[in-house]
Amino acid sequence: MNPCTISGTVLNPAGDGMTGRLVRARVLQAVLDVTGTVSGAPVTAKTDADGAFEIDLPQGATCRIEIPETGLDAVFVVPARDASDLSALSLAATPDPMSDAGLAAALGGFPVRAF
Repeated sequence: MNPCTISGTVLNPAGDGMTGRLVRARVLQAVLDVTGTVSGAPVTAKTDADGAFEIDLPQGATCRIEIPETGLDAVFVVPARDASDLSALSLAATPDPMSDAGLAAALGGFPVRAF
């Protein structure tokens, strides 16, 4: 699988880069070719002195990205190109794990109803 380098910058409310912040991504669903294997282990990076980061993820994969210090926790599909800025991607918020949708996602998509 070809990687796509996802880059971005973590800023504080004043617009300054935040140094040393954790950025974590995990492949949730991959599009595999005949030679490809994808690990479900998280890929992590720390922001540099300007708040910038880069993470390589497989093109076409559905991934979850988290930046705990900012509250970002979102899912996106990695574009089929060599590089992309995080701000250019369509991010979907992850469901609350205690909601019916969150429990259904955790159980592989099976609907869950509270009685």
